[in-house]
Amino acid sequence: MTRNASPTDAQPLDRWLQGSSALGRLLSHSQQLLDLNRRLTLWLAEPWAASVRIADLQGETLIVFCDTAAALTRFRYRIPETMIWLRKDCSLPLTRIEAKVRPKPQLEAK
Repeated sequence: MTRNASPTDAQPLDRWLQGSSALGRLLSHSQQLLDLNRRLTLWLAEPWAASVRIADLQGETLIVFCDTAAALTRFRYRIPETMIWLRKDCSLPLTRIEAKVRPKPQLEAK
């Protein structure tokens, strides 16, 4: 005997999120950023690469945050080749990379 599912029945969160167009777009965007961050860290292959993270992709502009000024300086030297790599290997139609110092938030120990 089967019963009809009610709105209060448990469902996997990703199924629920994908059912909503706004939440589905948000989930898709965040998954794209996660994938790009993983790929960027591997591609940079530098000790400071873990200090660089993609914060957002807004149209043709990629927003990148670096934990320190030193990482930002090193990343800025790599922006031209990073742009080429992102266009070619990641198929992103970028015209600009905006890079800023934004340290990762520190979690308070309790």
